[in-house]
Amino acid sequence: MLTSEELHLLAKNPLFNGIRLEELPEALSCLSAEKRSFPKGSLIFAEGDPAETAFFVLKGNVDLVRYTLTGESQLLESFGQAEVFGEAYAIKEKAVYGLNAYAKEDSDILYLHLDELYSRESCGFGVLLLKNLAIALADKTLLLKQKLTIVTQKGLEAKVLEYLDCYSSKSGEAFFIPHTREGMAEYLGCERSALSRLLSEMAKKGLITYHRNRFVLNPKKKK
Repeated sequence: MLTSEELHLLAKNPLFNGIRLEELPEALSCLSAEKRSFPKGSLIFAEGDPAETAFFVLKGNVDLVRYTLTGESQLLESFGQAEVFGEAYAIKEKAVYGLNAYAKEDSDILYLHLDELYSRESCGFGVLLLKNLAIALADKTLLLKQKLTIVTQKGLEAKVLEYLDCYSSKSGEAFFIPHTREGMAEYLGCERSALSRLLSEMAKKGLITYHRNRFVLNPKKKK
């Protein structure tokens, strides 16, 4: 049973666009939704597990991680409250997850069985949910393209500028990035110490101004 606050969170997610708050319980029943809790650091699913559900973050944060052949971890993406992840795997028949999901902090996760949309003809929200899902996946494809643009830049400084440019609205205005310094380093594929040194050097050159997760790309210095 979800709380009123949790239902309001769901209503804000694009997956449920066009569904009124009072209709959400019925829509969730179409997805055989179930709530589970995970303590900090626990595994939500592992690479190779059958991809049976998508996931909605009711509380907390989740990191999607892949391990290299040498055992090093790579942070691929992070999801916070009111966000959905895993849907691209869940809608594919006989798919398995291609990465690992960990609770970054104590988290409550809503499991969404998307395959139910194909098998439950009585669900009145099936067509709308599938439409919303297609739009959400298209948006995530664009975000993946954005990441590829960032990580294929030549040199760490170019990657950092491209990364910051993606989150800034206008040159000279402050903005916040979603990653911690460690998360940013993993996203860019570099060591945290190297990233910290570079940010300091970029600030000295006048390219950026920053404090923790608050950044400014300075006018006429922006790439």
